[in-house]
Amino acid sequence: MREFNRIFLFGTLLFALSGNAAAVEDTRILVPSPDLYGPRLPIRRIAGPRWAAGMELRGNLLYVLGSHALWIYDVTNPLEPRQIGKLDGLFNGRQIAISGSAACIAARANGLYLVDVSDPRHPRQFSRFDTIELATGVAAAGPVAFVSLRVYGIECVDISDPAQPRHLSLTKTPEAQSSWYDAGKLYVGNWAPCSMSILDLANPRTPELLCNYPLSGYGDGVMATGSLGLASTGHHARIGSPEKRKNNGHGLDLIDLANPLHPKTLSHFHFPPYFSRGNDFWTVRLSGNTAIAADSHNGVFLVDISDRRNPKGVAHLRLPEVPSPAGGVRPDAVSGIAPGNNVVYLSGVRTGLFLAEIPGIQPMNMPDTPPPVIPPAASTSSVPGFFCYDAGGQVRGAAVSGNIAWIAASHAGIHVVRLTDDGIKPLAVHPVPEAYDCKVSDDRLYVAEGANGLAVYQILPEGKLALLGRSQKLPSGELAQLVWVIQGTPYAVVSARTGTLRFFNVSQPNKITQVFTHRQISLLYGDLLCDRLLDGKYIANNWHSGGLAWYDLSGSRPVVTNRVVERLNGHLDGLAALDGKLLMLNQGRYALLSPNQPGPSKTWKRYSAGEPLRGTPTVDGTMVATSHRSTGKVSVYDFSNPLAAKPVRQRSWQFDAPPGTVSFWHGRLVIPLSYRGLLLER
Repeated sequence: MREFNRIFLFGTLLFALSGNAAAVEDTRILVPSPDLYGPRLPIRRIAGPRWAAGMELRGNLLYVLGSHALWIYDVTNPLEPRQIGKLDGLFNGRQIAISGSAACIAARANGLYLVDVSDPRHPRQFSRFDTIELATGVAAAGPVAFVSLRVYGIECVDISDPAQPRHLSLTKTPEAQSSWYDAGKLYVGNWAPCSMSILDLANPRTPELLCNYPLSGYGDGVMATGSLGLASTGHHARIGSPEKRKNNGHGLDLIDLANPLHPKTLSHFHFPPYFSRGNDFWTVRLSGNTAIAADSHNGVFLVDISDRRNPKGVAHLRLPEVPSPAGGVRPDAVSGIAPGNNVVYLSGVRTGLFLAEIPGIQPMNMPDTPPPVIPPAASTSSVPGFFCYDAGGQVRGAAVSGNIAWIAASHAGIHVVRLTDDGIKPLAVHPVPEAYDCKVSDDRLYVAEGANGLAVYQILPEGKLALLGRSQKLPSGELAQLVWVIQGTPYAVVSARTGTLRFFNVSQPNKITQVFTHRQISLLYGDLLCDRLLDGKYIANNWHSGGLAWYDLSGSRPVVTNRVVERLNGHLDGLAALDGKLLMLNQGRYALLSPNQPGPSKTWKRYSAGEPLRGTPTVDGTMVATSHRSTGKVSVYDFSNPLAAKPVRQRSWQFDAPPGTVSFWHGRLVIPLSYRGLLLER
């Protein structure tokens, strides 16, 4: 349960993204008025997972995610679901979509699982696809899965061969949480921006964004059928005074989609106000003229929408109470719903699976709309100003030493290339199952190898590698995805992009031992650690919305020496060492902190670079390059005067894929560019 809470519930992500109104936990939860919401109906537990996430009903089969597994129930008798199949080892599953015989499971840091459910009694894993970012939601139609990646948008994945899924495209939306496919279009609920995006999927290799339409509150679960759109919203209202907005975004929007370029809101049905950090998901399904909306801790509301301009509450459901982090108890959060024959199935993030008998409810009428058609791939295009190397997989990271670059290319393994004035020359490929990140120190290569943990290799001539040792696998399905090697110490630090930094002693590669772990607040989405010693002993980490932490590595084991627990940076702004100071990018400006400098941050001086300074910094002498994964922008700044940095305008690029942390080679940029490969500045 602890691992699920850490990865699936998002911890304090709201604190980072939802504005000042989200900073205070609302410990009150209102009892829905029967006059407004109808009577509270009883629910009954279904034997199965201890905790549960998303679900989907297809025919007489109910597919449920929970307890790091896929559970399959036969619901031929709707009131007596009978478990007939189960597949364990699907860690952190959050949402599920069925397409043909494939179950597509969005699993946050674990990417996209594809499971063969052609025999529901014996499901088996086809594959696991490395999504560009944390897979938060998923929809599917025919040969395409649509993965919601929050601030990165929607990634289209070719699942026509579910054993060999392939990246098709990435389309930026404001903050994709969940999506719904209908008749050639994808409807996307955007979280803090309070909006719904509509994408035209005539060509899933190049989806067209038709509009971003405002919703009444924070966006998540959406669906569409014909010209009717439904959006379940939560947290804070989009408009009004701060007092009126706070916690008042909960409800159901009914939207006219007849013109997808210009939707129109028909009505909004309010749910009781409530706010809780984490559990930030809301879902909507339709049964005839009854909308069924899950509103996290508020429960499930059944709304009669036969008069679309005047919806009316007819009944509501609530899960059992569980302890609240703010004290006392509150109903468990609803994580999934599915209408069946005279029944609604619902799941709780801490309490498992339930059903409510509701006469008249029927399964969703899934229209038989044509799925997207994937056209042939265009020839690989070059990137002006750069040499390109296609690694055949997602290039997440690269390490440069001398004239050699080692490339972590996800499921395509470790690639070794030579950098030259004439381009990038391949030397060797090492086909490990997963390679997410890599670093070079002296004559050793350190690789974050996903499920296989941290690997250490001896570097041999001409790109050859000899394995020296591996760490133990990370716990509970975590994937080693980021690695930092601290020069001058025996330590390498590993992150699974969840909520824990793991420090390993790698002085004896055949006996790698974990010696220290640290958690602060929030998740480690990306490259947020400064891995160069300051004052001979300190490194620092940006804990996303949870502030800064300093570590002293000079003793027998790492020690946390200073914690600045404030809302400082987001998860896209990093740290670097610059002339003995810690360069910290902070809300478009930068600070230069002394080693182990304490807070509060209001005592720090911040400087401007003449334009917003965002991203993960890399230092090369007096030059600093920044890469911003969400916007695709890479920029170079002149820090000759550290107190007045200036942008180098001719070295600013906008890419259509997310760049990783850049490196320098003889002053030129080396850029890991996801599925576009590795770039070398000409």
